[in-house]
This record gives sequence, structure tokens and C-alpha cells, in this order.
Amino acid sequence: MSTQPILVHKIINFSDPIPKTLLKQLEENKNILRRLKPLIPKTMKDSLIGCAKIDDRLLLFTESSAWASQLRFYSPTILQSLNNQSDTTIEKIQIKILPPMLTRNRLPSKRRVASSETIKHLKDHATNQVNEELKTAIQRLANSLEKVSNRVERPRQSNKQA
Repeated sequence: MSTQPILVHKIINFSDPIPKTLLKQLEENKNILRRLKPLIPKTMKDSLIGCAKIDDRLLLFTESSAWASQLRFYSPTILQSLNNQSDTTIEKIQIKILPPMLTRNRLPSKRRVASSETIKHLKDHATNQVNEELKTAIQRLANSLEKVSNRVERPRQSNKQA
């Protein structure tokens, strides 16, 4: 038995009408997305992941509820502009939130680590606390932040030495 993966174009029978229809819909959605991008503000372009036209509705996909809210605000303008640009009529725009995916062309966010000054300030603050429960909680927080800070600092130092 072969362990080689089979290429998609060898599996799909492109003479069959179903794949042709799906490819046509995919191409139509790409064209709509291409026309849609210039209609929204620059700050929102990266948040718009994709779109799909289903009958007379246009679904817009984004990764967060904050961007979904912004897109909903712009949807009447988008709807009017798209209908003016093309022969297809869109009656309604719906916004859908997709969970974030690491495979999309986005850089992972940088991990924010507490500075040594902040950790020192927390430890000093903990020693001056009268309430023992609060004192213990602040000390634990400072110790946790210090451990995380040390873990992040070590790889950076080893990279500089190499």
C-alpha cells in the first residue's frame, strides 16, 4: 500500500457537473471579495477573511465579534456599493464569526512579560500589606510573573550567545 498522498486534481472528476459548480461558486466568491475589499476601511481589510454568496444573501466572515460589529455598521454601504457595481443583486448581508486559525497569514501575537521593575514593585508592595490573604496573593502573583519572565529571558540569551 502506498503512503504517498493522492493529489486532489487526480481524485476529482472535473467533467462531473458538481465540481464544476463548486469551482464556479468559489471563483464568484473570490471576485466578490476582490470587489469588496476596496469598499471597506483599510483598518478592517485584514479582519475580513472571506465571503460566500448564497442566493440573494452575502455572508462575510471575520475572526472576532469586534470586527463583526464594525462590518455590521458598514454593511448598508457595502450592500449598496456592491449592488451598484455588478449585475448580481444582494438583498441582505450577514456577518459570521469564524474561530481563529493559525494557518491564516497572521503572525502570532507577542507574549507580554512583566518587567523586572514591575515584579520588584509587586514584591515590595506585598511586604507592606497588613492583610495576610492579600499579601500572599500578591507574592504568588510576583513569583509567577518572575518564573514566566525567566523562561522568556533564557531563550533570548541563548540565541545571543550562538
